[in-house]
Amino acid sequence: MKKEEILERSRKENQNGDEREKMQIQISENRGFTVTAFMAAFLMLIGSGDVFLFGKSIPFNILMSFIFISGVTVDFYSKYKFFRKKKYLVRFLFSLLLVLAVFIKFVFESQ
Repeated sequence: MKKEEILERSRKENQNGDEREKMQIQISENRGFTVTAFMAAFLMLIGSGDVFLFGKSIPFNILMSFIFISGVTVDFYSKYKFFRKKKYLVRFLFSLLLVLAVFIKFVFESQ
């Protein structure tokens, strides 16, 4: 291969960022999610009062639980899609059931 061909191929492969850059972005996003998850968990523990959503009153801790569990569900689903491991599928299904339970509780309890 000629030098120009190698350089052109390298430019095409790195057009959307090199591997190190992509890994750093992924690590940053993971850290951001972790901080958000801990903040949501903390707010669930100390939070009180009601939030009015779509004309319905919902307890603050229930709303934060829904947000937290939704994030965890997306995380497990993404890991299952990438790695195809049963443990992520089981965790995804369990967390999806929790999301649905919180949603159903909100819909039927606030009527």
